[in-house]
Amino acid sequence: MSVKDSDYYDRLEVPTDADTSQIKKAYYKKAQLYHPDKNPGNKEAEEKFKQVGEAYEVLSDKQKRETYDRYGKEGLEGGGFHGGDPFDVFSRFGAGGGFESFFGGGGGGSRGPKKGADIEHVIPVTLVDLYKGKKKKMKINRKIICETCHGSGSNKGDVDSKCSKCSGSGRETKVIRQGNTIYQTQGLCSTCEGKKFVIPEADKCTNCQGNKVVKDSKILNVEIEPGMQAGQQLSFYGESDQFPDTVTGDVVFTLKQATEPSIFTRSGSDLHCKQEITLMEALAGAKILLKHLDDRELLISTTDIVQPGEKRKVPNQGMPVLHRPEKFGDLYIELTVTLPTSLKKDQVDKLKNIIPLKAPHYDEHKVVQCNLQKIIESEERKKQEKQRQQEEEEGGGGGQQGGVQCQQQ
Repeated sequence: MSVKDSDYYDRLEVPTDADTSQIKKAYYKKAQLYHPDKNPGNKEAEEKFKQVGEAYEVLSDKQKRETYDRYGKEGLEGGGFHGGDPFDVFSRFGAGGGFESFFGGGGGGSRGPKKGADIEHVIPVTLVDLYKGKKKKMKINRKIICETCHGSGSNKGDVDSKCSKCSGSGRETKVIRQGNTIYQTQGLCSTCEGKKFVIPEADKCTNCQGNKVVKDSKILNVEIEPGMQAGQQLSFYGESDQFPDTVTGDVVFTLKQATEPSIFTRSGSDLHCKQEITLMEALAGAKILLKHLDDRELLISTTDIVQPGEKRKVPNQGMPVLHRPEKFGDLYIELTVTLPTSLKKDQVDKLKNIIPLKAPHYDEHKVVQCNLQKIIESEERKKQEKQRQQEEEEGGGGGQQGGVQCQQQ
């Protein structure tokens, strides 16, 4: 029978002779695509969501569909139908009436299909990537519903292939008797091997071999925005493995900072680094040329005396703040002072005139005069090893340990 108006079928992109299962699957797909939760502020997507909801409300009702096929929208309006709230459609499938309950992710009482598993990938990113932003093309392998059999797995169309032995659960309970003891174990159904459905060999779809899905690959464009952080996730809704009567899961990319040689470390929106300056620069002022993550060169100056190990900051030269491109954190620089390894006597005399030595007051007859010596690392290691061996020898002789013993009163 030809239909008077095909608009509702066109909205769901199904033929006018589509069966109930095809209409339902098409609506799931469209509702996922245009749902307001996934398109916040998108008026066009909101309008399309309303349109597919109205189409499904009519085509999923046998009486309304017959009226629509015969008389078009005018016939429905004559019977008092004007199109309802698309969220009312959701309420027929779950307790809450919202997006999650309709698609099986919400609270108790949901009778809608469950959501499939997500596909997770890790994307290595450098600090430069997180500073400047980057676009990457990521290839994913997944499974999609077979187009030949439309996910039935059979060459006879949409037939009920639910495994009768496990009632479509994919698992069966086995009873084991050992003497007077009876054990129950659960495992994969021996008939369907956990697939939850059984299709006779002669009836299997030639394209998917009765599996209902086929292998597929897809390129996803991942955009890493300036200011993102390691550990942050980017989700692509409904791009995971497909399966009939199951809401498709998401593809989730997790950013992981790669190990790279860099003078910078990150803390939130701030950057940290270390720079060496000479004694003269610490006293009289320094000019430091620093190459930033975006290849800009910063000329950083000090105008007063710098103490060894002192930390100073350069405002607004840290990491960009995510979603606020005009705002940046700060750059913190720890300044280490490199001292000369040797000085000539005349240089020392000049320094003494400029910076007088601070001499302590003491009685030379009452003090023991000592000199500081340079530490030679190789000799220190030998000394420590020798001490460790002596401690092991002294402490390994039995119950009493060496050291001072205190007698309690």
